[in-house]
Amino acid sequence: MFVAVETALAMAIGVLLPVLLFVEFFVFYEEYPGFMDDLGLGKREVSLVLVGSMVGVLLNVPVLVGDSLFFGLNVGGALIPIVLAFHLIWTHRPSFFNLFLAVGFTSVLAYAVTEFVADLGVVAYFPYYLLPPIAAFFLARVLERKRLGRSLALAYAAGTMGTLIGADLVRIPEILGSTGGSFLGAIGGAGSLDLVFLSGLLAAGLVLISSPRKMWKKKRRQGEVEKHLYPRLFLNRAWTAYWKGQYGRALQNCRRAVDLQIEHIAAGRGITGDAEGCLLELRVLPYIVHDYRALCWTTANQEDTRRGLVTSTLLIRDLGRIEREIYQGMVHRALAFLLDSLIVAVIILLAFFPLLPTILPNADLLSPSLMVAILTFIGLAWAIQTTYFTLFECIWGQSPGKRLLKMRVLEEDGGRCGFMAAFTRNVLRILDLTLVFLIFPLPLYLWAYQRSDRRQRIGDYLAGTVVVKTQPLFQGETK
Repeated sequence: MFVAVETALAMAIGVLLPVLLFVEFFVFYEEYPGFMDDLGLGKREVSLVLVGSMVGVLLNVPVLVGDSLFFGLNVGGALIPIVLAFHLIWTHRPSFFNLFLAVGFTSVLAYAVTEFVADLGVVAYFPYYLLPPIAAFFLARVLERKRLGRSLALAYAAGTMGTLIGADLVRIPEILGSTGGSFLGAIGGAGSLDLVFLSGLLAAGLVLISSPRKMWKKKRRQGEVEKHLYPRLFLNRAWTAYWKGQYGRALQNCRRAVDLQIEHIAAGRGITGDAEGCLLELRVLPYIVHDYRALCWTTANQEDTRRGLVTSTLLIRDLGRIEREIYQGMVHRALAFLLDSLIVAVIILLAFFPLLPTILPNADLLSPSLMVAILTFIGLAWAIQTTYFTLFECIWGQSPGKRLLKMRVLEEDGGRCGFMAAFTRNVLRILDLTLVFLIFPLPLYLWAYQRSDRRQRIGDYLAGTVVVKTQPLFQGETK
């Protein structure tokens, strides 16, 4: 009876633990976005963990392949945690000695609590599999107790990398030796239930929970203030001030609303400067520049203030139409993707065909080698495609196909597309394809895409990126 209860408890915790961690990270990001951004866990990182781990569980990048041998790295259960660990290390720069100590100790502990079972793979039993992440948490809090960001980075890296080394990499000779070189599996193959994925997430979650609550509230208040920096909210304030007879404040809010709209559009094109200079560089219609100048010179009396309110409302409406012209449409993006896919296809074939004699030494289509060949091709194709787009977009901001069709990838604030933004948007491309072919009909998905303010696909929205035109906005385009 006791054994049955203990087994049921272990199964319940094993299933509920990833769910609770997902809920924790989602709630922290929704309630305290400024706090999470400062820790390097913004929208794209949280989306990568919560969404990428689920859509990437079916993909395995080949590491070792051969006749009846496929040893891979699961995208959702291992690759994404590894990339996120290095991102946090690069962001917060914890001490190398502390990192070496924490990862080394966690590796030893992970090796001690795991074992290889021929029919199951590397396994760990409750409650011993909780020891590596808990140890990573305590080591991080002790070694980097003065800086929460470094503590979080150290905890996540130690939990992820320590488990990866101690539970998986060290056991590769044992795995291949016990199976006689015939093996089909992947590190992190259990996805969000894998120890590599859970250890880092649990260690980081414990750091978040143990952080001083006053830091949450302070960052939350700052985040709420930032939400008011939006043109229409300032316009609403302007109308409220007008009805109260505060004409000077109403005009001030009108100008601020229009300036924010102009700055937002200019940032999407990488343009900086004062609002009027940005309008001239955007080459908008002359009446927009004229109305903006008139708004700036409006006097604070009832009649002129009401005229200024109407002018600013119309300006924000027209500038919103211009903003949509900045972002590239679906047709051109699809053509650019098709051109890039032709280049990627050539690279995939050049990389895959030299492996065929090793993977398929004979023409027996009923042998396990056929499955190895299929898994290798799928994993290799995904890895090459993701690497191709990520490198081109984070280094040059555009792939060859995008460059040919005059578009580039930027972050939502108009900044250069960084590595994590490029990696996230390309990893989550599989989510867009899943929605198109399995869940939503293609016309419905295209309609939703066209209706979005910035013409973002799901991967763009979660990664915080946009695709903009690189050619200038001539006056005829704004009509």
